[in-house]
Amino acid sequence: QLQKMLKLVTTSGTATKAWVPKWGSAGKTSTAQTGEQSWLGKEKMNVWFAGFAPYDNPKYTAVIMVEDGVSGGSDAAPVFREIMEIICNDNM
Repeated sequence: QLQKMLKLVTTSGTATKAWVPKWGSAGKTSTAQTGEQSWLGKEKMNVWFAGFAPYDNPKYTAVIMVEDGVSGGSDAAPVFREIMEIICNDNM
């Protein structure tokens, strides 16, 4: 059940940019407050995406953290997808 919910994050949720074509993926985004202020006076956030691929037979996991990011879905998820595409295509 949990895997199905995590797949929804990459297929129709906050991290559609983490979906790995051909192999599938699943995971979760996160945002963490840092308590630091940027030069514009806005609080700096660290954003995350943690996931696994391929979806049907998981073999690889990765956690991506972007310092002073906007959201896990827009900043960390594409990095996860790029890494997983390379790993899955080279090793499957």
